[in-house]
Amino acid sequence: ENVAWLGKVRFPASVAVHNLRLAILLRLLQAAIIVALVYAVFISRIWISLEEPVGYVTKWVDQDAAEYDAAVQSDFAKPFCTDPTAFDYVYNDAWKYRGYECTEMPAFDRFRKEGDDLVYIPLSFRERQYKLRPAPAGASKASPCAGLVESCLE
Repeated sequence: ENVAWLGKVRFPASVAVHNLRLAILLRLLQAAIIVALVYAVFISRIWISLEEPVGYVTKWVDQDAAEYDAAVQSDFAKPFCTDPTAFDYVYNDAWKYRGYECTEMPAFDRFRKEGDDLVYIPLSFRERQYKLRPAPAGASKASPCAGLVESCLE
């Protein structure tokens, strides 16, 4: 008897609206809700479908600076940094691997994300910059710096 109030809804007054178009709209909305519920629960059978989660590589590094500095100093003490000429390699005239040197990369260049599923960590690279300009009068293969106003390394 204490829970009898759950089944009752009391309103102080009741109103009856006599409008055929409004009644049709109400019944259409009720039917649409019932159809949507039937579809969601019984037809789509969403509760038994298997969806495999797809993850992607993220670029998130949280490293102790002291640990990183110790690893860098350890690497710089290895032979490929202290005596890089011992690692020179000539495959043929076109492919020569010489003049390696160790350098510490800034934090934002130590790795980069390539696409959704790949993180690229550069281990070896070579970077050169060239400034191209027309050869001045008097320049030759024997003296490529002849006639230049700016300094030039031969």
